[in-house]
Amino acid sequence: MTRTGVWALLVATLAGAPAWSAVEPSDSADTLPAERSAPASDVWSRATATLRLLGSHRYQRPSLGSLNPDNQALRLPRQTSEVEARLDVGLDLDRVTLSAKPRARWTRDHWQDGPRAGRSEDHADLLLLEGVARLRLAEPLFASFGRENLQWGPGQLLNPSNPFFAENGRENPVREIGGQDFLRVVLLPSSVWTVSWITNTGPGERDPGGRDWHPSHALKADWVGRQASGGALVHGGPDAQTSLRGFGQWTASDALLLCGEASVSRGSAALYPVADLGPLGGHLEATRRDDAAAFVTAAGGAAYTVAFGPTLSLEGVWNGEGYGDGQAERFFDLAHRAGALAEQGLSVPRAAGPSSLGLRLLRRRYLFAQYLQTEIADRLTVTLRWTQNLDDGSALATGFGEWSLSDRWRLFGFGGAGTGGSRDEFGSAVRYSVSLGLELSAF
Repeated sequence: MTRTGVWALLVATLAGAPAWSAVEPSDSADTLPAERSAPASDVWSRATATLRLLGSHRYQRPSLGSLNPDNQALRLPRQTSEVEARLDVGLDLDRVTLSAKPRARWTRDHWQDGPRAGRSEDHADLLLLEGVARLRLAEPLFASFGRENLQWGPGQLLNPSNPFFAENGRENPVREIGGQDFLRVVLLPSSVWTVSWITNTGPGERDPGGRDWHPSHALKADWVGRQASGGALVHGGPDAQTSLRGFGQWTASDALLLCGEASVSRGSAALYPVADLGPLGGHLEATRRDDAAAFVTAAGGAAYTVAFGPTLSLEGVWNGEGYGDGQAERFFDLAHRAGALAEQGLSVPRAAGPSSLGLRLLRRRYLFAQYLQTEIADRLTVTLRWTQNLDDGSALATGFGEWSLSDRWRLFGFGGAGTGGSRDEFGSAVRYSVSLGLELSAF
């Protein structure tokens, strides 16, 4: 289970809670069709399609301490099997480009702990992960509408310059991040500048009642030079905190890359623990939404590629919206009381809709390191990551590997383990997880 998924489940148990790349290369590459006018019979020659079939199995070990006694509170499955068909299709019609990523997924969860021990549940889903129509209005002007996974920023652990997506998918490249619905207008005033207007019109496949989405807008500018690149944006909306965000990177040498990202906003929509007279002695509330204080999230670091192939990355992160020591103590007090009530068989009130803290990370200070090596013997890719919470001392170690068995077959695996106690961020919900899978590129 991912870090975000674990904390979404954890927060849901608390009573009383209210409810491309840095320069967006897809804008210039995907939306610049060749100048030609082909007959209708040539339409099929302009279509592209790929189909990948994946099967995987995950085993995870829930932490069954006072936070989640006998898995009564979080009810996490021990084993999950999944089969998925990933179809990617595209069509280039001169001024118009269409693309879509429909998915068919079957999942089986099996429990070994808690009230569901010995039970299995199956789920089948059809969903549109992404689907976009792009139109070239004029030579330097483009518009697009549809569902996209918009990612930018050089940060490895997180990208505070991106207000739309809390995850960047780099921890486990096989797990896809669902897109959200956007209207975008992109202007290319020169070969080094890109200006974009982005309106987030819908949450995609996620529940629109969730706390992690609201309509918002961003005005974004990107610049690309020979050895450096960067971007800046203003983000806001009727229900969103107005924020200023930016990112940049500099190629200091053939081996060394320096990078940084930051965001600053007035107030925070995140949930913080508040004392009350309820059964848990408190609840979660957006107490700092109208706060005049500036909340800063920043990440900075370096990546160094050594002569024999691997790239080593080191980043430091300051999460200004995260919990201080007192807030973390109150938060885990609530969580432990919820676990105690669940162990006694008492019902715990839940927030309406999918609950979320609205935080990218729980605490404030982090150190991150990564080892990445690709194309080992032209077949193997290995990623090892370590995330250290400098506030509570807990840590999260993850590893990902993929091995190309042939042009069509690929074996992949992912593993993660958290350290720390029942009042720490990492390891308090899931002790470790391991998954193994196989992918077939059908066409």
